[in-house]
Parts: sequence; structure tokens; C-alpha cells
Amino acid sequence: DAMTLAKEQDRFGKQIYLHDKLAENYIYFNQYTTGKAHLDSALEIAKIHDTHYEAIGMCYSSLGTYYTYIRDFEKGLFYLEKTLNYRLKHLGKDHEDIGNSYFSLGHHFLTTRREFEKSIEYNERALELRINAYGKESAEAAECYNNLALAYSELRDIEKALKFQKKAVEVFEKTF
Repeated sequence: DAMTLAKEQDRFGKQIYLHDKLAENYIYFNQYTTGKAHLDSALEIAKIHDTHYEAIGMCYSSLGTYYTYIRDFEKGLFYLEKTLNYRLKHLGKDHEDIGNSYFSLGHHFLTTRREFEKSIEYNERALELRINAYGKESAEAAECYNNLALAYSELRDIEKALKFQKKAVEVFEKTF
């Protein structure tokens, strides 16, 4: 029946989420092989029950992070772009997870590729969606303000860098 199916879907969603979070912790503590195994498990469960669009997107995003951590920046970028394209296809262009994908790509271009104009482009898109989803005074928006400040600083546009850094500090002080 419909209730049983909904409970099953919820259970699989929680399994996917927990494997992803375990992977995140293992990767953070440099236990990459174990972390990758949990990511593979999460993605396998998600693909079997492919109605978990948000969970599959989360898995792809985590794989992008994993490959970036192990310094395979090309593969990291591949999965971050795959995340964005997957989410656009299944969640729509205005979904909050699209903002998170833009943020991840902006951060990637800022920190690993040092392509500051591209970082600004992605972070501006992320900021717009995150403001719509969470508000101007949210931690999510503040992360974008901070990345924009760093990118503009690298481009030696001190006026814009300071504007965004002040906004980031202002919001972080209110939210933390």
C-alpha cells in the first residue's frame, strides 16, 4: 500500500544520508578508502531507489568533495558539475540545492583552480538562490559573501572585497 511504500522510501533516504555523513567524517579524518566505500554504498542505494533525487545529488556532490580532498581536481570538478546538471534536471533551476551546487563550484574555482571570475559568477548565482531559500541574513548567504570577498580580493578589487567581507562578518555575527 501507499503508506508502506512511503515508509520504505523514507528508510532508504535515511540510509543514504547516514552513509553520506559517515563518508564525510572518514574523509575529514583522512580515511579516504573507508569514506569512499560509504559514498559508493550511499550512491548504490540511491540509484536503486532513484526517486531520491536530492539524495543522489548529495552523493554526487560528496564525490566531488572526496576527489577534491584527494587532490584529483579534474574528477572533483566532474562530479560537482554532474551534481549541478543532475539537480537542474530533477529539481528545477530555483531549488535550494541548485544554490548549493553553484556555491560548491564557486568554492572549487576559488580554491583549487584560482579562476576568480568564474568563482564570482557561480557565487553570485548561489547567493541569489540562497537568499531566496534562506534569507539575506543566513549562514548560507554569508558563505557566499565570504567567497565573493575572497575572489574580489584576489582580483585586487578592494572596494568590492571589503563590501562583501563586511557583509559576511555582519551576518556571521548575527547567526553564530
